[in-house]
Amino acid sequence: MGISMAPHLCHPNGSCERCRMLQGKFKKPVAEINSEYETWMAHDQSAYITSTLSEEVLAGIDDDLSALELWNVLATTYSQLSEARFLQLKRQFQDIKRGTRLVLEYIHEIKNV
Repeated sequence: MGISMAPHLCHPNGSCERCRMLQGKFKKPVAEINSEYETWMAHDQSAYITSTLSEEVLAGIDDDLSALELWNVLATTYSQLSEARFLQLKRQFQDIKRGTRLVLEYIHEIKNV
């Protein structure tokens, strides 16, 4: 919705919202912090991470962790991978081929590695 350029009738003292805005007298609304929004945003940020995890990994994680706490738990738990495990994972990823499978089946196999 744009600002109409058509003439408009206003109170002589310029008290309508449009006139106050044009005169620079219109105050911006004060941003209020909504605690429900903050809770939602924290959950939403965690959802980015949890959406990429397998069911087995999710089973061992608290639901009420912030994204940072979740990331730290995952880093601590899985950063100690051995060289052998790294090579095994590398080989598994290299061996995955889509072939004639549906994309969803292909992605599911990748997520389960």
